[in-house]
Amino acid sequence: MNLRRGLRSVTLAIRKGLELKLNLDRVIIAILTLALIFSAGVRIGEARSAGATTAVRPAAPAAPFADSIPIQGRLTNSSGVPLNGSFPMTFNIYNEPSGGTSFCNSANPAVPVANGLWNATIDGCGAGGGLFSGGDQQLYVGIQVGSDPEMTPRQPLFGVPYAQGLMTPLEVSGTNSNPILTVANAGSGDAARFGGNVSQQRTNSGLVKAGALVLCASASSAEASVYRSFNDVNGSAVTIAGGGSAGQCTVDFGFQISGSTGRYYVASPRSNLAQAVACNEDVTNTKLDCFYYNTTTGGGVNGDIEILVY
Repeated sequence: MNLRRGLRSVTLAIRKGLELKLNLDRVIIAILTLALIFSAGVRIGEARSAGATTAVRPAAPAAPFADSIPIQGRLTNSSGVPLNGSFPMTFNIYNEPSGGTSFCNSANPAVPVANGLWNATIDGCGAGGGLFSGGDQQLYVGIQVGSDPEMTPRQPLFGVPYAQGLMTPLEVSGTNSNPILTVANAGSGDAARFGGNVSQQRTNSGLVKAGALVLCASASSAEASVYRSFNDVNGSAVTIAGGGSAGQCTVDFGFQISGSTGRYYVASPRSNLAQAVACNEDVTNTKLDCFYYNTTTGGGVNGDIEILVY
């Protein structure tokens, strides 16, 4: 009996020793694991901190952004049982919830359907600056499966965080009665800055509507002429007629300069001398009667003037 008890005690001691060793091994492994996690966490924290202070724009992809809009749904039969298989689907874009004519359609000949669930894309409808570039009207998508009639009701298209209409080319549309775009800076510095060429359409709502560099002179001197000019209102040529005496001329822009249009103009002499110019609207409201004169004597002199209409 004593021998058995002694063996049992030795066995229990060995077992406890093994358990203690195993427990110590687990503790050591756990400590090493925590150390690795802590080390990795410090490195991740350092990387995030560096990224937060020096944000870098990702390099442009090799291929342009896909002109596709994702769409998904659940397809069942007339009894509500989910379908499985591959089905042809056509997606039609409208600007009305019912009726009307489709602006664009995207056909997918084989859309995989699993337990009724499917995913597809609407392609070729000009997501990047095309049909959706205006962003000023509600659009709807109609879904047709195979030769079945189009499903009802149509589903409205809503805005998404990555707005397709903001891709190049960006178009901002509106009406002349309200500001189409307002760029403001309540602090200091530039409110907007353009790089490269900045162009405008040849309409009466351009930034600067017309400009001319002319020689303002009397008709008797036969020198009155237009050096350079542009007209972004109607594209007609800017003309000039000499006045009755030196320094007098009439510049015709071919469109209503101010009045009810709300336009303004400015004229300045092109000279380093003590010269000045004064212009007034002609009775036709398309012309400016200008007088180029010497500020010391007040007498008219023939000279170059610059005129901008904005």
